[in-house]
This record gives sequence, C-alpha cells and structure tokens, in this order.
Amino acid sequence: MRNRKPFLGAVLVLLLAVLCQMSVLAAQSQVFDQAGLFDSSQNTDLRERTDLLREQYNMNMVVVTTDDAQGKDAQDYGDDFYMDNGFYDNEEKGGAQFLIDMDNREVWISTAGDMQYYLTDARVEDVIDAGYSEIKAGKYYQAVCRMLE
Repeated sequence: MRNRKPFLGAVLVLLLAVLCQMSVLAAQSQVFDQAGLFDSSQNTDLRERTDLLREQYNMNMVVVTTDDAQGKDAQDYGDDFYMDNGFYDNEEKGGAQFLIDMDNREVWISTAGDMQYYLTDARVEDVIDAGYSEIKAGKYYQAVCRMLE
C-alpha cells in the first residue's frame, strides 16, 4: 500500500494537468456548434474567422448554436453561456456572441465590455439583418459568415 501512494499521487497530478490543459484549449475555441448546424470544414473556417477578429480587435467573437436553451429565452441563454464559459472576464476588452437558438427559433447577439459601444442596438439589428435571409433558408454557416463580416 505504501508503494502505491507516490504512484497514485503522480497519476492524480498528471490527470489534473491534462484537465487544466483541456480547459485552456476549450477556452481558446470560440465556436460552439451544439446544434450540429456546421460540418467540420465550416467549423474550422468559423474558428479561423473568429480568431482573426479576436486578434484584430482584442475582443471575443463567439459563435454558439443550440437546440436546447434549457428553458431560457435566447437572450438569457446567450448571456449565461458567455458568462459561464469565461468570456466575460478573460483577458479581452469585451466581445460579441452570435447565437442561433434552434430551440426558441431566434437569433441573438450579446455584447460585453467595449463591444457595447461599437455594436449599438441599431447595429445589432443591422448585423442580424445581414444574415437573416440565409437563416430563413437554413443556410446557417452562410448566415454566420455574413454576420461576422
């Protein structure tokens, strides 16, 4: 039993290190396709687009899809997702989250920090309008690309 303690301790430390690394990698991704609306190449492209925008503006650009809003409306689900996944208080100056909520059949854009000054309510409506026809046609990837532009 005594010989097992150092081994179990080492395994525990290694496991914690792996879990922490996975948490950091998950935080770096800013595309969360929980509703399965994008194929793998579209997911990759959206990650590249959001990474580029994040680097250019030093702000988060998060894309989320869901088919289960957990009984919440799109605004509450989107705002909670942004907060719960560490985007609100990370090193960025703020950001925007683009949500396609298939459960409530809504599109929502949440803003935080300095992004609130850039994406006013009127501009948020313009951004949603830019991708609205694609959303209606079920072309979700194209809609998000248009909204990110």
